[in-house]
Amino acid sequence: MEDKEVDKKDDDVKEEIVISPCCGVCALDDDDICIGCLRSGVEITQWGRENADGKRAILQNVEERYRKQYS
Repeated sequence: MEDKEVDKKDDDVKEEIVISPCCGVCALDDDDICIGCLRSGVEITQWGRENADGKRAILQNVEERYRKQYS
């Protein structure tokens, strides 16, 4: 019996894990922004479908909201 090479994706290129900013305080304010993680309702629902770059873009929005709110 002949050994077959297993198809693998490039092991050197792995998807970077981007941690969710969710802190378990899930409530949207009047502007549709979560008071816990500062993501919009749309960003929260999209999070699981986004790749690492998309998640980093959401985190950039969160950072901008944080700076506006706390500066």
